[in-house]
Amino acid sequence: MLGPEAALAYGIIAAIQGLLVLLPRADAVIWRRLSPSPAWALVLPTSLLFGTFVVLAVPATATGLAVLAGVSTPVLAIVAVVAVTRGRRVAWLAGLLGLALGTLALGGWAGSLATTSLAALGTLALGAALV
Repeated sequence: MLGPEAALAYGIIAAIQGLLVLLPRADAVIWRRLSPSPAWALVLPTSLLFGTFVVLAVPATATGLAVLAGVSTPVLAIVAVVAVTRGRRVAWLAGLLGLALGTLALGGWAGSLATTSLAALGTLALGAALV
């Protein structure tokens, strides 16, 4: 049986996932507008192979990959707000700033929620780029 905290956490994660489905605009496929090359279809499998097998073969690359993720996630969240989501960009950018400050300043579940939301927006930009 789930405790109340776990049930709340699962509910919040489910709500974030539901919002990710609702947020993209109809014309949110970013890279197809910039470069219609079918080579983009290789980005996802190449990334998965690199992130799995190269890191296993050469463990020293894990630190670089973690730094890349730490730097690129906020950048991708900004791309999601500017190029993917519906609604007023000014409001989204203000919310994004709040999430970033929450990630840095808050501890406990509130900080985790801000971090998860920031990462979810970054994932939204990746999804729009790869579709």
